[in-house]
Amino acid sequence: LFNTRRPPFDDARVRRALSMAVDRDALARQVRGGDAEPAWSFVAPRTRDYQPTRGPAWRDWPAARRLEAARSLLEAAGYGARRRLALQLDFVAGALERREAVALAAMWRGVGVDASLRSSDARTLYSNVERGEFEVASSAIAPMLPGPMIWFEVLATETTRRNGGWSHAEFDAQVDAARRARSITERTALLRRAEAIVLEEQPLVPLVFPAWQELVAPRVTTF
Repeated sequence: LFNTRRPPFDDARVRRALSMAVDRDALARQVRGGDAEPAWSFVAPRTRDYQPTRGPAWRDWPAARRLEAARSLLEAAGYGARRRLALQLDFVAGALERREAVALAAMWRGVGVDASLRSSDARTLYSNVERGEFEVASSAIAPMLPGPMIWFEVLATETTRRNGGWSHAEFDAQVDAARRARSITERTALLRRAEAIVLEEQPLVPLVFPAWQELVAPRVTTF
C-alpha cells in the first residue's frame, strides 16, 4: 500500500515502476512455498459473481523488458543513478512477512531503489497506516462478505477504510454505478472498468493471493 499523500508516491509512474519490478511468481512459489497465487488482478480469483481482469498489459512481458520499463518510468519521474529513490517499507513482524519484505527490497534494488525495512506488531503498523505515518506498507485485504464489492469499497474515496489517500473520480463513478446496477452482468462490467483503473494507477501493488486448506463437513453450508 502506497501513501499517495506523500511524494513521490503521489506519482503514478513511481507506483507503476515499483509494481513492475515485483516478481510475483517468486513471491508465491519461493517465498511462500507455493501456498499462494501471483496477484496480477486486484480482485482475487474465484470471487463469487465476478471475473477479475487478466491484469496489466505488461503481465506477459519478459522480466528484462519489465525491469527496463520500470527504470524508464523512474527516470521520467526524476530518479536514476545520480538520484536513487529511497523508501521505507513497513510490515508486520513475523518470519514469513520478513522474508517477503527482504525479497521485495531485493527486487526493487534491481531497478535502482533502496528500501529500508521496519517491522512492528500489527496494531502499531495499522495505527500508523490509519494516521498516514508511512511511505509503503505491507497490508492485506481480507473480505468478510462474499462477492466483489468489498474489494472496491476499500479504495472508494468516501469510505473510512481507505488508507493510502488515493482518490480517482472515474473509479468512484464506476463503483457508485456498480452499487446501483440491476444485474450481476451490469455490475461486473462496471467493476471490471474500475479494476482496470486500479491496475493502471497502482495505488497499491497486488502481490499474492494466499491460499490455505480448510476441513469442512459436508453439512456446513454458506462457508
